[in-house]
Amino acid sequence: MRVEVTNQIWGILKTFGVVLSRRTGEPFERLVDEACDNSDPMLNQTVRSMLCVHSCLKELIRQLDRQLMSRARGSAVCRQLMAIPGVGVLTALAFVTAVDDPSKFPKSRSVGAYFGLTPRCYQSGEIDRNRGISKCGDGLVRTYYLRPPARF
Repeated sequence: MRVEVTNQIWGILKTFGVVLSRRTGEPFERLVDEACDNSDPMLNQTVRSMLCVHSCLKELIRQLDRQLMSRARGSAVCRQLMAIPGVGVLTALAFVTAVDDPSKFPKSRSVGAYFGLTPRCYQSGEIDRNRGISKCGDGLVRTYYLRPPARF
């Protein structure tokens, strides 16, 4: 939503011939304020109200991120998972939430099958085809799990 509001602000300003300068390190709010100082009062009011929505969304996102971090730091299992390269807060929390009780899996291989990370098979008479993964199970965890780690 924050990105959509940002794009709407860019689009409104561009419609009225106001182009924001892309200065590195400058907050978006400051760039918009500078661009709206000498503009039409109606445009100024509209953009400033959208800018208020933008800043509120940024603050809510910041609060949710803090809550997720504190929840992950409070769980020993999440901390162990986050020690793995490429596993962050969202991946660890999604995995712990989806697995819930690890004792329901007799083998560790069963976890991959639970999330749909097994080959999809088609068998009919003499035909036996193995294709990509079956994609059964929790799609959110599978999406986070299959994302490659960031390289620096």
